[in-house]
Amino acid sequence: MLLLRVGAYLVAAAIAVMLGLFVFTRDRRYLRVAGRLAKWAIVFALAVFALLVLERMILTAG
Repeated sequence: MLLLRVGAYLVAAAIAVMLGLFVFTRDRRYLRVAGRLAKWAIVFALAVFALLVLERMILTAG
């Protein structure tokens, strides 16, 4: 779980850097990268949470 928190902080920092770069350069590719990074971080988090729920369901059924 610690690795997930560290990963979340790193992703949040990367998104903040991308948004900062957009503010300074007005280059829209930084927004696209930040959007993709946020989208895949959410997909990964949902997959991890789904696995945790599945694990809980298997443990309580057995």
